[in-house]
Amino acid sequence: MSHLTNQFAMDFTFTTDKSMIEKKKKDYANVYRIDGELKLEVNGELFFQEDITILEFYLQLKKWFSKKDNNTFIIIL
Repeated sequence: MSHLTNQFAMDFTFTTDKSMIEKKKKDYANVYRIDGELKLEVNGELFFQEDITILEFYLQLKKWFSKKDNNTFIIIL
């Protein structure tokens, strides 16, 4: 029985200027100000690329990880 082996790469590059983020501790609004460019590649081909906030990125990862089955993640192309 053969198994398909796919390579998955995820890159998140912060694009927010540090000076735009206030240095107040416990200022939760800062989370909404932090954004970057997310790139997903499957088998060396660009699958997804978009500017998103770090909070949105976290929430999507949390949702995706909650759907794993036997430590396997399903990517539908």
